[in-house]
Amino acid sequence: MKITTISVLMGWLFLFFLIPFSSSAQNYKAYNLDQILNTAGKAGTLFDVAQTEKVRSLIYDLNPTIFVKDQSIKSYQEENPLVLRVTPDSWNVLTGTNPIFNSVELLTLELPQVNNISGLLDLSELSSFNSLSYIFVECTGTCTASQVEQIFRSTKNITVFYLVTTPQ
Repeated sequence: MKITTISVLMGWLFLFFLIPFSSSAQNYKAYNLDQILNTAGKAGTLFDVAQTEKVRSLIYDLNPTIFVKDQSIKSYQEENPLVLRVTPDSWNVLTGTNPIFNSVELLTLELPQVNNISGLLDLSELSSFNSLSYIFVECTGTCTASQVEQIFRSTKNITVFYLVTTPQ
């Protein structure tokens, strides 16, 4: 009788600790880009000045860029691209093997609305992105950090930033 009680108790404890970990597929934080750029170099910031400058440069400076839209890939520079811009409906184009993706450091997801995403985007499927360090979610509607944190899965060693922008 005592062994059965212990077994049941151990089973409940196992489920109690297993369920919270298995249900949270996304263990990453999405950072508001404006806040990160505005606090660069200040004490207690999450990112050092060099990393903040690198992200700023990739997002705002002119860099060799790949555009993926309407299921097609367009690149206008002959250099190794550092940035890739993609719309949610063309995400599946990124999952194939393509050497042009090898040098991409920043992936920008152009997101008109957070509810445009139907399910998680699994970064482990991006096998050709050997240099990917950052993802930038550019929301033209409203979005919050917690909404952005529900978009991706398998974000190992990749930092996710987001920004709400106004269409021009």
